[in-house]
Amino acid sequence: MRTYTTCIYCVTDDIYKATASLPEGKRKEVLLKVLKMILEKYDEKQEPSVLITEAHRILKNVTNTKDPFYSAKKVSLKAGRKIARRISRGLDKLEKRERLRTLIKASAVSNILDIRTIGVGYKNKVEELEAQFWSLFKEKLKVDDSKKIASLLMEGGKDIVYLLDNVGELPLDSMLIKEISKNNNITVVSRSGPMTSDATLEDVKKFSDIEKFSKVVESGSDTLGIIFEQSNTEVVDLIRKSDIVIGQGQANFYSIYDNADKIRGTAISMMFTKCSIVSRIFGYEKKIGVACIVKE
Repeated sequence: MRTYTTCIYCVTDDIYKATASLPEGKRKEVLLKVLKMILEKYDEKQEPSVLITEAHRILKNVTNTKDPFYSAKKVSLKAGRKIARRISRGLDKLEKRERLRTLIKASAVSNILDIRTIGVGYKNKVEELEAQFWSLFKEKLKVDDSKKIASLLMEGGKDIVYLLDNVGELPLDSMLIKEISKNNNITVVSRSGPMTSDATLEDVKKFSDIEKFSKVVESGSDTLGIIFEQSNTEVVDLIRKSDIVIGQGQANFYSIYDNADKIRGTAISMMFTKCSIVSRIFGYEKKIGVACIVKE
């Protein structure tokens, strides 16, 4: 997944809106440093999340803030928890395959809880996030391999790597991980440091019960999504050698899509696309819900 010129606009627009609450001097410093970074590091051959990661590292450094969006993450988490509780009430009535498909769809749609500009934005309210989720959840996923994915997971005995994305998705992730852990061995990968709304190990421990059902390891970096070149070798080897890799969100899709030939097992992506560039891979222009097998 290469970087396009439109990605420059996406990065700068995101940082512009992310710095809206800063004093003018600090905001200007962040924006100018981000522009300089783009001039120096723009490379069409790299995935877009490299530039986005660097831009948000600049924001953290200039503001001397470890986790600039801690409060915003808790808003999306609250929405995610309310959504998960509502979904859980209907699961017991479903047989295993439909239960899995429902949780896969919910995880894909919950990817809208990304607090960045390309997601729901930095100024969001719990009620608005819930309304957006349920509006999208009522629709069919535009790309839906959930039936085949459920069959793969139901076979059991698989070593599975689950790449986490946003904190708001953790309640839905937890439900899905619990379900597939019943007959599979799962390792969950979190970030090693705060990056926009992505889940760190601290977030996983504090805001979810995922450790009850799986082993949780850190990626080795604070990148947006998993960037192979910046992650620790143990995690990269785990991804490459596992039976199934499940990537939540668009940034993790970049890595799976770009490295599909290096992954031994089946690669699965669950996301709500954030731009037309990614949607076009699947034959669409607008943002779409996706639960797909990237590589068999």
